[in-house]
Amino acid sequence: MLHPFKLTPTYRDYVWGGKRLRPQAEITAEAWVVFEEDQVADGPYAGKTLAEVVELEGAALLGSSPIALTGKRFPLLIKLLDCARWLSLQVHPNDEQARRLAGPGFYGKTEAWYVVEADPGAQLISGFRPGVTRQEIQAAVGNKTILDIVENRNVKAGDTIFISPGTMHALDRVCSFTKCSKART
Repeated sequence: MLHPFKLTPTYRDYVWGGKRLRPQAEITAEAWVVFEEDQVADGPYAGKTLAEVVELEGAALLGSSPIALTGKRFPLLIKLLDCARWLSLQVHPNDEQARRLAGPGFYGKTEAWYVVEADPGAQLISGFRPGVTRQEIQAAVGNKTILDIVENRNVKAGDTIFISPGTMHALDRVCSFTKCSKART
């Protein structure tokens, strides 16, 4: 029988990070708390990566549906983000685009954000304002005015936001919990 185990997070330090996740560090942007390369911290699998445990335990850990979909690779990336400054505008591919652009075995990225903490005035970008046309998007990219047509949203602790593949997005002054399904890093 498989028993619960703890994972040791992997940290990422990017220019937009803050001090909420690791106050002793200069900056920390992300803590990858469930990631296939995280090491198991305790129990019989201590020292192994989550990917190695999946290889050993397969369906006992993941269930049969995820294995049918993505094989023996951990299908989620769960992380904490500390966005002390705006993080870059991002758009992630869907499964078909990921396979076409990166090759077999790559998957698109769907995100769900849960806002743990938010400074007063914290915002996120999620898509474009209603009514924006493809031509307006192309023109904005060409003359660097893309921020004039994005949808800015004020956020507070407790908000949840779903980001489907193909949605332009970014965060500012937010500490959030993010779950990415089928994410390939």
